[in-house]
Amino acid sequence: MRHFFETVFYYCYLSYKKHDGCPEMRVLSTLTIAHGWFIFIMIQTICIYYDINLIDNIPLFCLSAFPFPLLYFIFYRMLYAKGKYKEIIKKKPKFCDNPQINKRITWGYVLGISILAILLINTWGTLKKLN
Repeated sequence: MRHFFETVFYYCYLSYKKHDGCPEMRVLSTLTIAHGWFIFIMIQTICIYYDINLIDNIPLFCLSAFPFPLLYFIFYRMLYAKGKYKEIIKKKPKFCDNPQINKRITWGYVLGISILAILLINTWGTLKKLN
């Protein structure tokens, strides 16, 4: 799993390197949002299924938004603060020998997590009817 994550980081880095002066932080933000959004939607879906009103329960609402700062802290400490991103960039990890396929797999992963979160949003109404 570590190799997969390093490869995703490296190809996101290459993509942002063309347009940004500090691509490392932008990649950390992208990965945090992609993973945090999915976890947030899962928590929201569970709350809807069990008929928990998060608007009335402020501590639970704050807890459901907790994955964003937590994941950012984890990714920041794991990659940026310890300088691991420099090692990843030097290593240039890849899935296969074709860089176009590598880039597509990476962006497919990031977009796939986002699409999965959107699909969970769309199932909220159905989950509500089941309850």
